[in-house]
Amino acid sequence: MIDEHTQYRYFCADIADGIDLVFKESPRWPQVYIDVADINDNSPFFLPDTRTIQLSELSSTGTAVLLPASHDADTTANSVTSYHLNAAAELDEDSGIVDRSATELFSLTMSTKLDGSTDVKLVLVRELDREWSDTHRLVVTAFDGGQPRRSGTLNIIVKVLDANDNRLAAAYDNFVEREQSQSL
Repeated sequence: MIDEHTQYRYFCADIADGIDLVFKESPRWPQVYIDVADINDNSPFFLPDTRTIQLSELSSTGTAVLLPASHDADTTANSVTSYHLNAAAELDEDSGIVDRSATELFSLTMSTKLDGSTDVKLVLVRELDREWSDTHRLVVTAFDGGQPRRSGTLNIIVKVLDANDNRLAAAYDNFVEREQSQSL
């Protein structure tokens, strides 16, 4: 049995019995190599398939978070070739509206390491505001280069952590007015 996933090239040392007679006079056996071509029979996948990230609302733009690597048992052109970022198609339970702003807040960057693998990072491109939205849901899709193209997804939940970034304007103004009127 030939299995492309365990070995890509085979050397055939045992030649069929019938061929043995033809080469009996030959001083050496011929070398036969069989190269096994990969077909696109595997889809990319992420382990785990969901990642929760916590970011402070004071995180600066350019903050990058390394995402889990995608895996694809296929080789070369049939392995993962690209990634795409989308907002998750989940409705907000309170408003019934899909939050598409997540893709305006984040982007993906890819870089190839020396070993040929790819690092994928989620990058903050706009400031976060917890008072506006405390959770953003995104989906990263990994696509392979095969025909037909296969894909796998990573669900990302970004929890925005609160920071003391808002002044208590109304309470402060009322306090100042009361103090001024009491002193008169």
